[in-house]
Amino acid sequence: MTNKVWIGTEDWTVATQISGIPGVHTIGTVLGVALKSADVHGFAQFEKTDYEKSIQYNGSKESGSSGGDCLQSTSLYSVAKNYYALETYDLISSFNVYKAVYAVAHALHQLLDCNSGMCSNRTVQPWEVPLSICSPPCPTGHKKILTGQHVCCFDCEACPAAMFFNRSDPTECQPCPAEEWSPEKSEHCLARTVLLLTWDDPLTIALLFFMACCLVMTVSSGIILLLHITSPVAKSAGGRTCLVMLAALTLAALSSLCHFGQPSQLACLIKHPLFIFSFTVCLAAITVRSFQVVCIFKFASKLPPIYDRWAKKNGPEWTIFVVSFTVLIISILRVVVDPPKPSKDFEFFHDSIVIECSNTLSIGSVVEVAYVTMLSMLCFFFSYLGKDLPANYNEAKCVTFSLMVYMISWISFFTLYLISRGPFTMAAHVFAILFSVLAFYGGYFLPKIYIIVLKPELNTTAHFQNCIQMYTMSK
Repeated sequence: MTNKVWIGTEDWTVATQISGIPGVHTIGTVLGVALKSADVHGFAQFEKTDYEKSIQYNGSKESGSSGGDCLQSTSLYSVAKNYYALETYDLISSFNVYKAVYAVAHALHQLLDCNSGMCSNRTVQPWEVPLSICSPPCPTGHKKILTGQHVCCFDCEACPAAMFFNRSDPTECQPCPAEEWSPEKSEHCLARTVLLLTWDDPLTIALLFFMACCLVMTVSSGIILLLHITSPVAKSAGGRTCLVMLAALTLAALSSLCHFGQPSQLACLIKHPLFIFSFTVCLAAITVRSFQVVCIFKFASKLPPIYDRWAKKNGPEWTIFVVSFTVLIISILRVVVDPPKPSKDFEFFHDSIVIECSNTLSIGSVVEVAYVTMLSMLCFFFSYLGKDLPANYNEAKCVTFSLMVYMISWISFFTLYLISRGPFTMAAHVFAILFSVLAFYGGYFLPKIYIIVLKPELNTTAHFQNCIQMYTMSK
């Protein structure tokens, strides 16, 4: 005998009359479904009133009163006729029957299109009628949260940003791939916007023009100083050291090329060390030159013999080399220990990908910035000590202005970098590099080039000696 599974309600599956039938245990497995009890507002009062009417109807009928009226509640009529107590009547079960009948009635009403006042004359299949909807369908981009044992009873919850609703699994919101994103209540993901400073971007074209201007100025100034290397102005500026400084500024400007387009491994490795090293060479040369001028004019009679030996045995050049080589070692160690590489930042913007080099704000970069900042403060100190020197040797105002522009440009960039990572921020990085180059060129070299080219009468030994004599007499 085939083992069957019987599914029934609690009305008969737990009834002793059923379980007491001989041989009932051989019919198979019986699953009883317990109906959820609920307080139907007004239903008990309705049944009580209808029950009393049934009793009155029953009494009038038995007393011979005429009455062909048929009550809608035939079951209540039979209850009243047999004088059953209403307390023993199962209100919940009767209401379930009521719901079932009305569910079928409404289903037939819709299937037969009875809204127009007449029903269509067509055959209705049994599987078309029983349609149970516990909860209405969820809106677009909402997942289902089941609230009971039935899949048709659920609450709706919107899928959050970066997740989407997958119709194959209506109870879960699935995350978008890393390269994509989605707003709230979405059923699909969108491609993220790639953020980088492309070569054809208007900002790039403007910055390349700015860089070209810087290169023209540094290279042309180098040629002019080389042609007048023996003139008093060139010697007072540092002689051949000026050519090294201009070459360093040229390399610093060229390092900005590493910030355009898709970053490569080589660009990520060299762009920061190249700028830091080049700029340090220029800054160290100005610091050493300012130190020498202050010592010669203010402490000539008090200088120890060690200073003479330092000055005569290429001490200034070796000092510039050591200071510059130190920051180069720091940069190389930073690159070797934790090499920067092209990376994609998916976290900063929810709908964009930032293409940049990693480790922009690493510990090594902080050490580099601290080193250059200390050197800048030392340069400012020696320049300020020479603020009352002869005009031909006094660059205090110009160097101070250059350092202030340098500091402001980099502070502005780092502040912007912390709050945004778009192409404008990348352009601000390049602008900070070029503006630093332009600031030191304009503060230190431009006055000297101006004298050499446009004021040759001031570029004579007699003029310089006259300035020195006037300074000495004033002291």
